[in-house]
Amino acid sequence: MGSTDQPNLCSVCVNLWLTFLAAATLLLAACREGEPIPLSLSPAPATPSPGPVPDARRVPIESLLEPGDRVERVLYGRLLPGEGEQMVVHSSRDISARGGSASGGGCLDRQDHLRVFAFDPAFGDWRPAFDADLWPSAASPFIPDRADVPEPCRGAEELPTLALLDLDGDGLQDLVIALATFKDGEEGPLLLEILSFAPGVAEPLYEQATKRGGRVVVQPEQVVLEQPTFPSRSGPLWRGEEAPNGSLQEVIAWDEALAQPVVAARQNALFCVQGLLERVSPDAVFVVCGGDGPRLTGFRVTKETRVLPESVGGVDKLQPGREVSVRVEGAEPDEEDEVNPTAIEIVVLDQRQVTR
Repeated sequence: MGSTDQPNLCSVCVNLWLTFLAAATLLLAACREGEPIPLSLSPAPATPSPGPVPDARRVPIESLLEPGDRVERVLYGRLLPGEGEQMVVHSSRDISARGGSASGGGCLDRQDHLRVFAFDPAFGDWRPAFDADLWPSAASPFIPDRADVPEPCRGAEELPTLALLDLDGDGLQDLVIALATFKDGEEGPLLLEILSFAPGVAEPLYEQATKRGGRVVVQPEQVVLEQPTFPSRSGPLWRGEEAPNGSLQEVIAWDEALAQPVVAARQNALFCVQGLLERVSPDAVFVVCGGDGPRLTGFRVTKETRVLPESVGGVDKLQPGREVSVRVEGAEPDEEDEVNPTAIEIVVLDQRQVTR
């Protein structure tokens, strides 16, 4: 027989079974009463939050440029949604040595670049969010690739205006760009673009091209476009692309009701409503006057055009060199921004012929 000091095996099993039944009873009671059953779970690992966007103003701009490029201008501001600022970088590269003129010789030439750099947390560095050499498409970029121009020595581009302002009042800066074009040493169209980056990509808010030349002035909450006006090519007042007859000023501002930029104000002025007669013909007279270089304005004449004093003898008696003052109608630009004024009255201020 075994010793009585050793525990009985059956007794141990019974005790364990009773303990299990008691625990199960308590568990079922807690479920019936709707009490939560405490569970011990390990906490999920925390997702690391992205760090702060680096300060754009501390970035060495030269590190973002292609080899051989030099910095022209840098602007800083919040163009894109989110934290931190972006950088607008205008750079250029001298490409004069490549030549390309019709005679085979070289010419002074350069390639301009305009990019907006934004910090990309996925890559941990600054990357172009906009490139004017590729926008709106690589096939037809805003700033053309000079290497693709057939006769590069005959044309050129410049960026006279580059500025930031919040035109639409959304708290983000919009980019104002004016691109001046030239051909054979003469001014070509001036291209104006106002771009919003609120959607995350460049989107035109306003765009316009002048016929020839012009300038852009950026003011608080508005953009002013000034451009020369010309008469109709097919009319008697046309004297060539180098002979504008006045100037047009347009103020571009945000219209809250339309939720878009509009021309809020428009004003034009003829160059020479007073000056010296330069040419007289049966259907037009031309007056020259001073200013930023010689200026010229032509006026249509009709059977109703009066010439004072009457002793002059009418339009056909007018002589070049006389000083006149002209009262006009039809001096407002038409739908094509062409100005073809008609002389209602021509007053001869000096009866003596003036030698120019």
